[in-house]
Amino acid sequence: MKKYLPFTTWIYETFGFKPLHIMTFELPDAIRLEIIFEYEKEIRFFESFGITDSLYNKEYAAQISNTFSSMYLPKGHKSLFVTFSSFAPFAISEANQKMTVGDIQSIECKYKIVWKIHNGYVLFYTIWQQNDSRNNAIKKQIIEDYYRCIKPYDEFDYISLDNVPIHFTSKEHFYKNYDGNWYNLYR
Repeated sequence: MKKYLPFTTWIYETFGFKPLHIMTFELPDAIRLEIIFEYEKEIRFFESFGITDSLYNKEYAAQISNTFSSMYLPKGHKSLFVTFSSFAPFAISEANQKMTVGDIQSIECKYKIVWKIHNGYVLFYTIWQQNDSRNNAIKKQIIEDYYRCIKPYDEFDYISLDNVPIHFTSKEHFYKNYDGNWYNLYR
């Protein structure tokens, strides 16, 4: 990162967002520049560069590319492909992946209306159970239990009770809309 300190400083002074890390990758016909920020809200600002009818965004996109090129690349270099990503979602996903079978089963066994918990998805048996407003208290308890199980794996302290990475659905919905296939659900 020290190598790109002038560039990260420029990004911060120009856009008000400080990158956590900068990486470059040599591709066959281009150089990929990946700028990693901490939070998704930071990259959303830069993703707006894809709006074709906005000269303002095109101008900023060109600024990033031109500034990096002038600081680090030789004249006549391959084209520069700029991407943005954020660290927090990866850290949260990693905490989710570290949860043990025992952690998950301790929650599943506690609630008779829960069919299964899988990678942050809590599946009730039926769509009616999922949507029943009387289950809001149960959902709140499940969130609290999930939080207690995932928090020890939250190495960077991104997870709080307000943003527990959990989604509620149902077995019925899972089979009806995703053919009971986890891959289809996660897409």
